[in-house]
Amino acid sequence: MGVRFLITGDKAVSVQFGNEISRDINIKVRMLQYELQKNPIDGITETVPTYSALMVHYFPQAIRYEKLKEELLERLKNMDHVKLPKAIVTEIPVVYGDEYGMDLEDCANFEHMSAEEFIRI
Repeated sequence: MGVRFLITGDKAVSVQFGNEISRDINIKVRMLQYELQKNPIDGITETVPTYSALMVHYFPQAIRYEKLKEELLERLKNMDHVKLPKAIVTEIPVVYGDEYGMDLEDCANFEHMSAEEFIRI
């Protein structure tokens, strides 16, 4: 699976699935986080997903790094059986220009494009 573990302090480890933004890598991150939510490891206090990694915060008094890494590797072996719940999509209406975005023209000019192109991007 090519996963790397980076120690990120005395109480956290980053489980790195890659170094790029991709849908496949992000699905793996989300799968591990979901698996840890469903079947927690004693000592983990929080997980924080990113595009390509899962930051795992833990109490070293409850679980040592080597044991945590061993437990995480065991979870990673069984990732094919994890079924993610359906994603919740929230639409947020956005208004551009006029009184809601008086700097729209300035921002578009700064990027050397029209306001319409700036909004599309």
